[in-house]
Amino acid sequence: MSIDCNHEWSSGDVTRACLSCGQIRTFPADSKVQPKILWQDKHSQVDLKELPAVDKAEIARLAKAEGVREVEGWTRIPMTTLRAWVGTYCREPKDDHRQEILADYGQMSIVEVEKKWGMPRGRFYYLRRKWEKAGVVIPAAFTDRPAEVIKEEPAPTPAPGEKRHYLKRRSLEYWGENREKLMADYQAMTIRDFFKAWHISSSQWAKVRDLLGIPKKSMAPGLGVALAAGALPIFPAFSESWLAPVKIEWLKTYAELKKLEGK
Repeated sequence: MSIDCNHEWSSGDVTRACLSCGQIRTFPADSKVQPKILWQDKHSQVDLKELPAVDKAEIARLAKAEGVREVEGWTRIPMTTLRAWVGTYCREPKDDHRQEILADYGQMSIVEVEKKWGMPRGRFYYLRRKWEKAGVVIPAAFTDRPAEVIKEEPAPTPAPGEKRHYLKRRSLEYWGENREKLMADYQAMTIRDFFKAWHISSSQWAKVRDLLGIPKKSMAPGLGVALAAGALPIFPAFSESWLAPVKIEWLKTYAELKKLEGK
């Protein structure tokens, strides 16, 4: 339950979710205002229809920022409900700002337009087709960016016999082979930088971390601050769900700790 959870927050934003227990909480910028719990945890039995509209709106903004699938995995709020809330409380600007959006379309890329106006990816194409059918004159797309800026770097060619690792194809053996590097980066980086560096989602990382027996980064309540340099993580309890190499390493470490206790 979240009452005993050493919360590991999804981000440092005002509204954030715990990656472990699924609690959603707001942390106002004004330090005098107490944080507010919007969703207790993934085991909550609260009737979703009874949630205040302002809380639904905050959860919807979180789902839009982090991804509906991610928030569903953390909180167990049904995806259909989250999508409905996003559609209700996070509607992107449409006809009221059409001229401004089209002006931006002539000056920046579609990805930049969608990001500026808070649209989900691909939404601008829908709006453009809708406006074209209505007879709206669509300006020419922004294409005069210097070639050296828009030129994409070619993907590095793997060495002979080397396999490329993609997010959905990485096996547990791959993560097990890189366990030490994972632990080092996990302790040294912020959670966002860690996910970006390893191309892994938060829900995937929670599963990998449990299977490899990697202890959670210790956090100060509500602040997302890692342990001070030199501090040791808590020794995890043994788990039958771990991979065999992890169990062996745990037993070796446990034996060493017992020797130290006897001295």
